[in-house]
Parts: sequence; C-alpha cells; structure tokens
Amino acid sequence: MNRIKFIVPLSFLVLIIALGLNACGGNDQGKGESINNGMALFKTNCSACHQTDGGGLAGLYPPLKNSDYFKANHAKLPCIIRNGLNGEITVNGVKFDQQMPGIGSLSPAEIADISNYVMNNFNELNTYTNTDEVTKTLSTCNN
Repeated sequence: MNRIKFIVPLSFLVLIIALGLNACGGNDQGKGESINNGMALFKTNCSACHQTDGGGLAGLYPPLKNSDYFKANHAKLPCIIRNGLNGEITVNGVKFDQQMPGIGSLSPAEIADISNYVMNNFNELNTYTNTDEVTKTLSTCNN
C-alpha cells in the first residue's frame, strides 16, 4: 500500500515534467522525426540539383555532404532555403556561381526539417533547429 502512495505522485510528477518539456518546444516534433520529415522534403525540393546523396552536380551545384561552406554557415541555411542564393560561393575549395532559387512555399517547420536533415545527415553536426528558431532567422534574412 505504501508503494502505491509513492508511485502515483511520482507518476503524476513525471507526467507534469514531460508536458512542460513538450510545451517548451512549441509544435515541433522530436529531432528524429524532424530529420525523417526533412529527408522526404529534401528529396522533393532539393535532390534534383544537390542529388539524393547530397553530393551535388560537379561544376554546377555544390555538394551539401561534408560541405565546409554549410558547416560554417549552417545558421544561414533557413534563409538560403527560403530565398535562394546568388553569387559565387566556394565549397570545399571549388567555386560555384549557379543561382539557387528560393523555395518560398515552404513553411518554417518544413525549412527546419530540411535544415535538420542536411546538417545531421550530410554534415554530421548533431544539431537541431526548431520552428521558432527558423522563424526568427527568416526575419533577419537580407533578401
């Protein structure tokens, strides 16, 4: 009987903590689910140019996989996805100057998912970007 008196309040406390932690993340799902969603979104929106393996097309579109440029600029990735990229960039010592069109139809949650997929799957950065962070970043884009 004493055991039940202890387990019930403890279970209630664990539930309250779990709900509180979930509320802190807004409407975002967990990191693993975000990466899985990002994989599907990447295949639909990005893989024609950057290829499904993230290797890019030599001389035309830069690789996202093991990319020194994206590792150094991963905080800008939401702006790049939404607004595209113009001008020359150097990725892994190779210059690219092909315009990347933006994908303005993607929601901040979808942009977060693609960012999480690219940074975790192709660059092994073990990062997580949530929708609130993407929304904040998008408000600071220079395009």
